[in-house]
Amino acid sequence: MTYYKFFSNKSDLVKSIMDEIYTRSVEDYRNIMESDLPFTEKVIQTIHMKREGIKTVSNEFFMDLVAHPEPELASYMERMKDENVKMISDYFLLAQREGNIRKDIKVDFIMYFMNHMLELSHDEQLIALYDNAQDLIMELTKFLFYGVLNREIHT
Repeated sequence: MTYYKFFSNKSDLVKSIMDEIYTRSVEDYRNIMESDLPFTEKVIQTIHMKREGIKTVSNEFFMDLVAHPEPELASYMERMKDENVKMISDYFLLAQREGNIRKDIKVDFIMYFMNHMLELSHDEQLIALYDNAQDLIMELTKFLFYGVLNREIHT
């Protein structure tokens, strides 16, 4: 009963939780990307941030959220995704201009690929290869970042 004192329904509760996680992660991401760290260190910090952020969301919560979203939550998640795509795309464009991301790969392609990576995180056959969805997300994240960096950075 206390639950309904603060939230009109389950969707409002989930949105409140997601708002808190989203706001904190966006702030952390911006702090990393706007720091004076070399780009490779920014990538490493981002991966660590993502790893820690994923720990705050249970596998069951994540799977329920992406597998069976209510229309209101699906719309909410889509809006959050659109905001993220814009922010990340802007940082990738800046990194590309500064020579940190390969110039022979379109940022639009990178963003398109990232969206498909999100779809992959719902693939039951792929999920079965990992102990939990969080491990899969980290693997996809590392694949993306280390797949777009200039080769000179790795030497």
